[in-house]
Amino acid sequence: MSSSEYAPSLISSESLVIQRKRSLPLPGKVLVKVGDRVNSNTEIAQAMRPGDITVVRLADRMEVEPERIAPVVKLKKGDVIKAGDEIARVSTFFGLFETVCKSPTDGTVEFFTEDNAHFGIRHHATPFSVDSYISGTVVDIISDIGAVVETHGALIQGIFGVGSEANGTVFCLPVTTDKIISASDIDTHKERISGAIIVGGAQITIDALAAAAKYGAAGVVTASIDAGVLHNYIGYPIGVSMTGDEDIPFPLIITEGFGRLSMSERVLTIARRFDGYQAAINGTTQVRAGATRPELIILRGDEPLADTKTTTEHKSFSPGSKVRIVREPYFGETGEIVSLPVTPETIASGAIVRIANVRLDSGHEQAIPRANIELL
Repeated sequence: MSSSEYAPSLISSESLVIQRKRSLPLPGKVLVKVGDRVNSNTEIAQAMRPGDITVVRLADRMEVEPERIAPVVKLKKGDVIKAGDEIARVSTFFGLFETVCKSPTDGTVEFFTEDNAHFGIRHHATPFSVDSYISGTVVDIISDIGAVVETHGALIQGIFGVGSEANGTVFCLPVTTDKIISASDIDTHKERISGAIIVGGAQITIDALAAAAKYGAAGVVTASIDAGVLHNYIGYPIGVSMTGDEDIPFPLIITEGFGRLSMSERVLTIARRFDGYQAAINGTTQVRAGATRPELIILRGDEPLADTKTTTEHKSFSPGSKVRIVREPYFGETGEIVSLPVTPETIASGAIVRIANVRLDSGHEQAIPRANIELL
């Protein structure tokens, strides 16, 4: 094994053919065909999401034995029922009184179990769909599930993000690469914030995020973030293994790491060039197996494909390489490879893996699994 080998890195490119699979979580109906031109909000596929089940415990509700209820329940599986409809009626106290149980909700009968008198009502199914996310052309159909959409665009990947998908217009904030974006920076450019994906700065404050939300921003891409600001923005402490379903005003992506780091020229060059272009942003991040990167896709439509290289081409690990850690407990820290031992080593989890000895920028040297680092 050589002391250097291919290594992953974040992609940043001004010109790529980009494909995104758009699929439902369960079978449904595909609404497009190969060759169709779609916009970011075009529905690709639809399905019906089964409703939840409400269980009515008739014996408990009516305070009678289950065997007295079974003979009076006339509804069967599949029958439509509305809130307030009678489910069962039982005479009590020598026929002087009647106890009635009515449906608490609309739906259809899912089951009735005679031994315990449990009556299940499935709520009506609700429609849901998946859109195309990016404007482009449908190049493949996934039967009953969805389609693959292809576009020409610039791509910026981040190291970490929160929030799901959104669309907007790129706005390269005119600040220095080491600037902490404040609310006043957002206020100064408020006429451009509505519907914009703001790119720039070394960090962003919680007040600036609030201002961006107030003016209707579609997303923010910045170099780094303070852990406390991230906590305040989301509303709770968050892990780094999987994100994307946070209830936040817009997706937020960081491109360099945690702490205070200047935005790289690779990101700024693209943001400046395509200021004002339509773009799609997705903060979803998964750092475990099958890693998912947060991304900003800037749509270039029918512009000619440029002969540009991405940052991932022809790069390899070697002593002296600058790297970033992409797993806990050193997630987001950067450093320099000191050596690449040839023999696999046993790490704390018990796994036997190839490691890299990395001198972190914080000053100490640490053995890191090679799968947990990426090149800068």
